[in-house]
Amino acid sequence: MISLPLTELCTLRTLAKPDPQMYTRAVELLDMAPSDCVMVAAHAYDLRAAAKIGMKTVYIQRETEDLHENMDELRTEFDAFVDGTAHRVGGGISEIAALLNKGI
Repeated sequence: MISLPLTELCTLRTLAKPDPQMYTRAVELLDMAPSDCVMVAAHAYDLRAAAKIGMKTVYIQRETEDLHENMDELRTEFDAFVDGTAHRVGGGISEIAALLNKGI
C-alpha cells in the first residue's frame, strides 16, 4: 500500500497552470510557505512555474509527455526526477511516495 501525505485539494477557476499566480494562490489557501510545498508533475513548464515561487519540484517522466525536453537536463533542474515510464512497475508512484514521506 502506498501512503501519500495529501491533505488538501485546490481548484482555482480564474487561474490556470502554468501561471505562477495559480501556485501562489494555492499556497496562500493552504496557509503555507512555498518552500513547505511540493509540486509533482509530468510537465516541465508546470514545475518551472512552481519553482519560480519557491516550491520544491518533482518531475515524473512519462513516455508521452515533454518529448521536446532533454531528460538529462531535467534530472538536474528539479529537486527530484522520477522515472515513471511504462517499463517500471507502479510507474514511479511508489518512488514519489517515498520522496514525499522523507520530506524531499
